[in-house]
Amino acid sequence: MNDEQREFLRAHARDENSFAELLTMFGGMGQQIEKLTRQHEAEETLLRQNRLLADMHHVALNMLNRRELGDLLQYIVDSASDIMNAPFAEILLKSGDDLVVCAVAKATEMQLGESPSREEAQLTWRAFDTQQPVFMDDYQAWPGKRPVFDKFDLHAVAELPIMVGTECLGVLSLARVTPNDPFTPDQMTSYAILIQFIGLILDNTHLYTQALGEIAERERVERELRVSEERYRAVVTMLTEGVVLYDSKGSILAANPAAERILGLSAAQIDGREPAPEGWKSIHEDGKPFTRDESPVRTALQTGKPQTDVIMGTLKPDGTQTWISINAQPMMVAGDTRPARVVVSFADITQRRLVERQALELAAEHERAEVLSRFIQNASHEFRTPLAIIQTGAYLMYMSDNPEVKRRKADQIEDQITRITQLVTMLTAQSALDSNAPMTQMPTSINALIQYCADKLVALIQRRDITLTLNLDPGQPEITGDSDRLGDAFMQLLDNALRFTQSGGEVTVQSRQSEACIVVEFRDTGIGIAPDELPHIFERFYRHDDAHTTPGFGLGLSIANKIIERHDGRIEVESTAGIGSVFRVSLPINRLDAAG
Repeated sequence: MNDEQREFLRAHARDENSFAELLTMFGGMGQQIEKLTRQHEAEETLLRQNRLLADMHHVALNMLNRRELGDLLQYIVDSASDIMNAPFAEILLKSGDDLVVCAVAKATEMQLGESPSREEAQLTWRAFDTQQPVFMDDYQAWPGKRPVFDKFDLHAVAELPIMVGTECLGVLSLARVTPNDPFTPDQMTSYAILIQFIGLILDNTHLYTQALGEIAERERVERELRVSEERYRAVVTMLTEGVVLYDSKGSILAANPAAERILGLSAAQIDGREPAPEGWKSIHEDGKPFTRDESPVRTALQTGKPQTDVIMGTLKPDGTQTWISINAQPMMVAGDTRPARVVVSFADITQRRLVERQALELAAEHERAEVLSRFIQNASHEFRTPLAIIQTGAYLMYMSDNPEVKRRKADQIEDQITRITQLVTMLTAQSALDSNAPMTQMPTSINALIQYCADKLVALIQRRDITLTLNLDPGQPEITGDSDRLGDAFMQLLDNALRFTQSGGEVTVQSRQSEACIVVEFRDTGIGIAPDELPHIFERFYRHDDAHTTPGFGLGLSIANKIIERHDGRIEVESTAGIGSVFRVSLPINRLDAAG
């Protein structure tokens, strides 16, 4: 309260005692208005509710400088128009048996003092008579439009009765001019809060005016103020979401019953008058305890910024766990650099998280079933082809007396047995990687592994008439990893480059150090990869041809990628169809030391 307001009260007080009582009453009204800013709605719209509460708190502070009823009504209707994004707004108050237009938004060309009849303003009178909000999504399509509104292109309309207890003081009319922008059910809680707020303000303004004009009625005014405060308390008490009010030092000023129920703490334990039971603690989603500095309340106080949808778990002494979604809205006072209050609202999302987890598990189960189905289909194809060749070759060997035919068929059978053995080996490796089987950790030379792979594939290189060039940086350090697994990954990548490079082509393997990583590039002049195939090349059994005419099993790149990922590395691919491909592997140096 500023000096001018204090002097105004002193001038209307009969003595110092009356002046003190007026100050107490006026302060109570201010506290009542401030408390109204703590209401909110369900968790999906909590951030918008907090903003609305902050807007209403700002409106309440500005009420102190408006003593004239007309000025007060004008400020209310303009504020409601802004808060509710409704360019058209008017307040109609009861006067005898009529409703009279007492204030209109600045953007509304209406005549003050107009008294629309029941036939003219059917929606407004319906809200007044029923004492229930009336909403209409498309006012233009309604045949009972108010004639004076024909010049306005109104669409969504809301008629909100202004209630004080069981008495309707009038109606706040709001309308939007944008098509397909209805007042949604999720917004109704906001409107209810706003209307309760306006009703209490008008009621308190009436009481305030009476208190200034008739000091003798002080006891009646105070009694009615208490009734208004009880109405507010009833609203906050009935909320299913927890609401806690903190001061600028982080101390709790008030908490509603829902906060006690959700947290599993008494009011005395919440505000620190009594210690929380042993074993109760708040945790992050990963199970680590929340520290004092990590709390959304502390963050909002220090930064002055709202904190939204902060997930916190509460572990109770009986072993039960509750998950809550927290919003913290700082409340600033003009001229201050730190919030004067923080309103915290939170909702119990335990059931929602359970449903989400079950949905994820179900999706994972479907994915596992799909992977298994694809595996059986592809694996059966890979086994069926060599087995058919073995069966045919064995039959021809049995039927033929020609030694040359027998030898050729025996070679084919041996090749197919080798193929099956390779497939089983790769499937075993893929299974071990899927099960996160432990890997050995030891200093490993990347250059030595590349040279080993090149030596193993000399026969293939010569048979394909491919030029292999190794550009290996001799000064690069060792990494910590599983040399056998990394050797398998490099073998698959080099084999892939050789198999898809035509005779006479070139394959280049280059290693270098880049910041904290060793980078290995496998560059070929092969057939390349089409853009629509790139996202799938690391999928197991993926082939660029469904007929499986290309060599290999479609497992090599999947295995290589999994091994590199298990070493906290990554594989990047660049490719142009008909020109060639580059597979770039990045592996961190001293991976285990850095992680520790």
